[in-house]
Formats: sequence, structure tokens, C-alpha cells
Amino acid sequence: MIDCDDKSPKNIESNVVLGIDLGTTNVCVAVIENGKTKVIPTSLGNNTMPSMIGWSKTNDRIIGHEAFKQQITNPEHIIYDSKRFIGRRWENYDVQNALKKVPFEALKGFNGDIRLMVNGLSYSAAELASMLLCQVRLNAEKFLGYSVKNAIITVAAYFN
Repeated sequence: MIDCDDKSPKNIESNVVLGIDLGTTNVCVAVIENGKTKVIPTSLGNNTMPSMIGWSKTNDRIIGHEAFKQQITNPEHIIYDSKRFIGRRWENYDVQNALKKVPFEALKGFNGDIRLMVNGLSYSAAELASMLLCQVRLNAEKFLGYSVKNAIITVAAYFN
């Protein structure tokens, strides 16, 4: 279970809703302020964050731009394109085709889902998406200066 509440600001703005585009390649988050959409920049000032999760060589979890920077020097510890596996079964042709193109290890889960492996631990695609969403939320709350409890998240057309 991924919980990012302990890192959130304590003051809550209950009428603010984050709009999150959880893309396969990048994540973007925005809010509506004074009737206008405002994209919330990442800590580096970018409008999007790479949809990548990884673990450094010292086993620290890294997300977004940090993971992107390590994909060349630490490829087996960086997971990308994991959204492609949400809700899909191991036997799916598209899943098997996608797994041929990634440097990280994957296994069939007990219930037939896909488990992505890093440092001997396995994660579902949903767990990895949760890690990304937690980081996006924390970035947004730091930018806004208050905690946000509501979000609308895009859903891929192939989700069922």
C-alpha cells in the first residue's frame, strides 16, 4: 500500500480538485483557479514528469526526472511504460510483445496479472501508478501550499 498522507501539508483546501493526466510516457497535473486551468509545474519547473519509477544503486526510490536520468546507467532498476500493463493479463499478446522491449524483469502473478521486478521485489502496474500519483500529489501540494484530497484522473480507452 502506498500512502503519501504523512508528507502532505496539514491545511486542506477541500474544494480544489487536481486534474491528472496519467500518461504512459508522462504525467501532467493541473487545477482550475479563478476559472482558468493552471498546469502545476514539477519541482524542476517542467509541465510534465516522466512516468518512470526506479530504485537507485543505493536502493532509494526515485520517480520522474530522477528515474529518467538513470535509465541509461541503471536500466534494470527503472520501470517505464508500466501503465500499459494495468488491468491486463500475462497471456495477452500486447503484454508479451511489450515485455520483449523492456530491460526490467517481469513475472506472471498468482492471479494471472503482470508483476514487474526490481531488486528482487515485484510490483503490480497499479502499485507503480500509485507511486507516480503520490509523487504528483505531493508536488502539487507543495506548489499550492495546501493539501488536496480530490482528483480526476484520465483513463486509457482500452481500460475495461
